[in-house]
Amino acid sequence: MKVVVVGLGSMGRRRIRLMQAMPDAPEIVGVNRSAERRAQVEGEFGIRTFATLAEAVAEAKPQAAFLCTAPASHGQTVMECIAAGLDVFMEINLLGGWYAEAAAKAKEKGVRLFISSTPVYRRETRYIADAVRGAPVNYIYHCGQYLPDWHPWEDYHNFFAAKKETNGCREILCVEMPWIEKAFGKVESVQVMSGRLTSLDIDFPDHYMILLRHEGGTKGFYCQDVVARKGLRRLEVFSEKLHIFWEGTPDTLSEYDFEAKALRPVKLYDDVVQDGRYNANIIENAYADEIAAFFDYVKNGVTPPYTFEEDAHTLAVVDEIEGR
Repeated sequence: MKVVVVGLGSMGRRRIRLMQAMPDAPEIVGVNRSAERRAQVEGEFGIRTFATLAEAVAEAKPQAAFLCTAPASHGQTVMECIAAGLDVFMEINLLGGWYAEAAAKAKEKGVRLFISSTPVYRRETRYIADAVRGAPVNYIYHCGQYLPDWHPWEDYHNFFAAKKETNGCREILCVEMPWIEKAFGKVESVQVMSGRLTSLDIDFPDHYMILLRHEGGTKGFYCQDVVARKGLRRLEVFSEKLHIFWEGTPDTLSEYDFEAKALRPVKLYDDVVQDGRYNANIIENAYADEIAAFFDYVKNGVTPPYTFEEDAHTLAVVDEIEGR
């Protein structure tokens, strides 16, 4: 299979690296407007690159596209891919006003649209969902990392997460809400407080304190911020029948053993792959698993665990949290 990776920044290079490590690795070409970035990727991965998607389609004739550009450009690029008859793997999206049109055009062209939601593929989140099994619980969740530390190799002003429309709090809410709803049920109502704690040069709140009520009776308190100087995911889930703790990394999931009156570590991985440039709670395994899910979708028609329809709902919930 031939694929084109559009956008050769950190995420595009991650996708290329993981695909090249697959047993049945596809043939890959890349697209980026920057000649310097193209030269870097050609040297690093040994692939052909092009300045535009149109050039890549005409010369390399790919069958699928991985969109690894900034979220604000996704809508236009998805439409271009659909017009070219390419199945689409799209990284997290933050602006969804074009979804209905894209779905209609994709149906006309017979192409498949796949949306990334990496935490849905984490073994820890699946374990938590299985442990809850739809029963009402309470949870406390804090996700935070100081915005300039997200990509320390570049000025945060140049990063999409510093822009109001695609801001960092919105991005992480869009990352986290899919697995939260799969584990705890659809969000029924939200109450929100937000504000500013930092001197960052941004024009959006740097933190949200969110009270969520889910269908079925689960209630959660979720703090999302770009303030915390130590990047973290910290979760506690509790009810009469379970008590789970997780700090976002593969080795920090634990469950309270009522009989032993002690925490019991939950081991879900034999091997964990990490990129040292990122926080310890970001692991490569789930990224690889969702790439495999995409190929299973386009080759075998297996419905992915997270869909464009579900993402439209996620964006609506996040819009409500932000007051858009």
